Amino acid sequence: MSYVQWLFEGLDYDQNKPIYIDANNPERSLSAAQVKSLVLKIGAGLQKFGLQKGDCACVVSLNDIYYTPTYLGIIAAGGIFTGANPAYTVFELAHHLSVCNAKFVIAELQTLAKVKEAAAEVGIPESNIIIFDVHHHGMPSGATSFWDLISDDEISVEDVADSANVPASYISSSGTSGLPKAVVIPHAYLINQCQLQTERKVPYEVSRLSCLPPFPAYAAPSQHGMPLKTGSPCYIMPRYDGNGAIDAIEKYQITEVLFVPPMILSLPLLPKCTGSALASLRQIFCGGAAIGYHIQEQLYAILHPDARINQIYGMSECGWVCGFQYPEKDETSSVGRPFPGFTLRAVDDDGNDCPDGQAGEIYIKPPFPMLGYLNNATATAEAFATDGWTRSGDVGYVKDTKWYVPDRKKDVIKVKGWQVSPTELESVLLLHEDIIDAGVIGIQAANTFDGVPRAFVVLRPGSTLAESDVKMWMRERLAGYKQVDRVIFVTELPRNPTGKILRRLLLEGKYTEKVAAADDQAVIPEGVAREVLVTENGTSGSVATCEQITPQQDFVQKDLITESGDSTPAATWEHTDLPGEIAEKVPVVGNGISSSALPSEDHSNVPS
Repeated sequence: MSYVQWLFEGLDYDQNKPIYIDANNPERSLSAAQVKSLVLKIGAGLQKFGLQKGDCACVVSLNDIYYTPTYLGIIAAGGIFTGANPAYTVFELAHHLSVCNAKFVIAELQTLAKVKEAAAEVGIPESNIIIFDVHHHGMPSGATSFWDLISDDEISVEDVADSANVPASYISSSGTSGLPKAVVIPHAYLINQCQLQTERKVPYEVSRLSCLPPFPAYAAPSQHGMPLKTGSPCYIMPRYDGNGAIDAIEKYQITEVLFVPPMILSLPLLPKCTGSALASLRQIFCGGAAIGYHIQEQLYAILHPDARINQIYGMSECGWVCGFQYPEKDETSSVGRPFPGFTLRAVDDDGNDCPDGQAGEIYIKPPFPMLGYLNNATATAEAFATDGWTRSGDVGYVKDTKWYVPDRKKDVIKVKGWQVSPTELESVLLLHEDIIDAGVIGIQAANTFDGVPRAFVVLRPGSTLAESDVKMWMRERLAGYKQVDRVIFVTELPRNPTGKILRRLLLEGKYTEKVAAADDQAVIPEGVAREVLVTENGTSGSVATCEQITPQQDFVQKDLITESGDSTPAATWEHTDLPGEIAEKVPVVGNGISSSALPSEDHSNVPS
């Protein structure tokens, strides 16, 4: 069965009531019946336009109520959907189109110039570009409009007999260690991910706000599946805006929302963020990066007592893997327990299973994994272990049935035989009230084969903190082998669309050192917290999707990795996106705001 067939099968609610509602203009809405008709008409229109079975069509647009019918229409036509961040440069867009082998592009008008340039670079004719003109803002002469696809004809959706092995979508993944790859997602994967959300039982009526990019693995099933399958209304924001999200939550009595860490961090800083404004919320899913419980407490202090922040761990290659079931409240910064059908184990460097409490690389066995990386046999072979296990690249451990994910395996720094977690050091740096974002990398120490940690820090506006002050802070809190050789003050950290720190760019020197501004303010401007967060595809700076959704354990507890290399119930904080829109682009983190990050790149690890 295809994903589209499954979605529209057995619906038992009023299919004429609004399901997708424009949060900025509620007069714009679509019912399930309208969505189904649009899906079949768009599918027929795409086939007439030339799309053949197995062709990839790329959508380059902000979110909209017509995004879901387009997503499903591509799949209904036998095509393969992929989405791209509209904030991409020509280089990034050309790479995405190339790696996904896209044949068609559906792009909003504001992106048309760079879409044409990128399409030309990869050999996509201009005639294969469709303008996503959902607001009827006018069309260039000779261009094809989204509305041109829609006529009286409706497609007959073909059955997919082997849904576990037929591609439905390509999701961008990687980014922290190289250019993104295309994760091949089958129909069964999408069905399973949607089932995880539709079959759960909650004691409240679900009304969801969608304010994340609609193409990563983390957010896609929530928007393109759950509302249609359950009849729960979904309010669509084109992009994230802090005050706008608060207004929508209060106006529409939203009960559920998907966030990423920068939003969790910056929302409490807004004057509008009050208990009465957020009173309806009952569950906030947080993925794409990880945050410790002590950071969540800032928002918990405002939320209703029945509200829960549910960290989601996963990756584009497997989907949502771990989380908590409402109303359980976790205060240990765990990423939760495996969802039904998923199995996890921690494996040491010799391939042996680690006992409880001992850290190793997390291997995941999902019910329906990715099919591999498109046209990349080497990366595919590296991702899969034997017997259906997928290598996550994350360091983690299980304790009392709950999983903890302190680090990425490749990021661990070897110092004099000890393993040093960059995220542990980042967590300690973020405890300082003047530090609002921090990244740590390992470099080769002079005249040795050892590694040594180096810190990159974003200061709160108005701070006079010096390198010596930061080093003293670290010396007072960490063992000698965990000390950094240098502290470099930067305007912001490079992050991928899901908020993960792009350490390779720090290694390559691609960052901007901070120049003190004469009028730095000690108080963080509201505009930073409000708009800096999510851009076209996700959160601050350039953020978006769903990647390595890795919550971490509260670092105030104990050291993450001990001298023996074992992990204690410690904490971390990897990949925190932050907002920023002023010269210093102050990203939000543990104690402030941040600037940069979020969609779907870098192990668009979701639940990408």
